[in-house]
Amino acid sequence: MWQKTKLVLVVIALMILLIAVFQNTAATKTAFLFYEFTLPQAALIFLAAGVGFVLGVITTSRILRRKKPRTG
Repeated sequence: MWQKTKLVLVVIALMILLIAVFQNTAATKTAFLFYEFTLPQAALIFLAAGVGFVLGVITTSRILRRKKPRTG
């Protein structure tokens, strides 16, 4: 049951992300550290979501690895 709920929540989150991405197609100037570049807002939203997802996966895997009992 919990896996089905999690899947539904992930699908809803992805749908909301896609709606936000497709509604923000205008180009915008972005400065990051010493670099300045122009990208569509959709690309920046997708990039930020991707970085957040990767950081969440890394954090979760590290937390779960610490909770495992060590034998040896």
